[in-house]
Amino acid sequence: MKNQNKFGKDVCTSPSLIKGHDGEALELSRWVAVAYDEGFYIGNITALKSEEEIAVDFIRKTKDGKYKWPKRKDTDMVSGEYIFFSSPRMQKVGTDAYVLNDEKMIEKKFLRY
Repeated sequence: MKNQNKFGKDVCTSPSLIKGHDGEALELSRWVAVAYDEGFYIGNITALKSEEEIAVDFIRKTKDGKYKWPKRKDTDMVSGEYIFFSSPRMQKVGTDAYVLNDEKMIEKKFLRY
């Protein structure tokens, strides 16, 4: 079910109907792993328009293995079929970094995807 928000944009009013490739219901502010040809990326859902249009803000992995938000926002519209894992466990460390607790398991899921 869709409605228009105050900006005239379609928004999904039944987000539980939108699911990732793993069958999990997607929701705003949820961490997800998204498959691309060159690998997978971790991000946070910022908008749910439809199963084909899900806005995700991506976080970057640093040289020390932690994840940090890029200086320039990295947002992409992705299809739910490319969200192969809907519940990565991101743990905040310090003031601006995160650790991906289940990275090895996500890598295995990506290889099977």
